[in-house]
Amino acid sequence: MSDGLPISTTTVATFTAPGYVLPTKPTKLRLAVDAKSRLTVTWAGSRAQQWLVYAVVEDGRRVQLSTTGRKVVLPAVGRREKVRITVYGGDRLGREGPAASAKRP
Repeated sequence: MSDGLPISTTTVATFTAPGYVLPTKPTKLRLAVDAKSRLTVTWAGSRAQQWLVYAVVEDGRRVQLSTTGRKVVLPAVGRREKVRITVYGGDRLGREGPAASAKRP
């Protein structure tokens, strides 16, 4: 020390904070139609505050649903109607994780 001031400084350690964690990609995405022509979509996943489900039905409907659970039901979907489902996990700030998709014939 020279007059109370340090002569040199040495870096002992550094720290970098981790980035934010996105929701995981939904897994086990399943589509099933019951006897009342309702399409039930179920999946597994974690770290999501909400789940965003996009459906495109052969009859021209485009449906966007948001849920906190891991299941949604779409009414009036015939057994032979083609359907494409995409599921995303979303966090509180609106960031979306990777998507999972499934098609029915």
